[in-house]
Amino acid sequence: MHGENLEIEIKIRLSVEIKEIEERILREGFFVESDFCKEENIFFDRDNYLKKRGFALRLRSYGNRNTLTLKGKSREKRIKERREWEVKLSSKEEMEEILNILGFKVILRYTKERKIFKNSENTIITIDKTPFGNFLEIEGKRNKIEDLVEKLNLNSEEVEEKNYLELYRNYFGQKK
Repeated sequence: MHGENLEIEIKIRLSVEIKEIEERILREGFFVESDFCKEENIFFDRDNYLKKRGFALRLRSYGNRNTLTLKGKSREKRIKERREWEVKLSSKEEMEEILNILGFKVILRYTKERKIFKNSENTIITIDKTPFGNFLEIEGKRNKIEDLVEKLNLNSEEVEEKNYLELYRNYFGQKK
């Protein structure tokens, strides 16, 4: 697929119980696409080449789905908007080997628990359980994101501007 594929999303640190936020999400017409499942994320770089340019290369496994994603630099902090290239893979292990042969090295590997909700307008809400807290992400059209933040009664003070790569690096850096 050619053309510009934009990812528009917001990440909010949850200060309410997961069960409570799930009930709010379902009341807004969302359905559960996938219940909590382990998600593995592996980030790659080659001599900080991608980092210096504001890019991130991620290999992800979620259930039986594997994807390789290149994320561009975010244009904003609060609601992130960035170019994204993504391909589905049949084998995460083969892709990891290809990346290593091409000189890319693992810079971070982490897992989290993720639950995915969708609605008829293709807006996606995820709830992530991490070692350093629970987060909710809304991905879709900008006006729908803003609307859902309000409808779900989310605390806009809890918007997390760092991406998971930064959050995990900070967390693991502090643990060492």
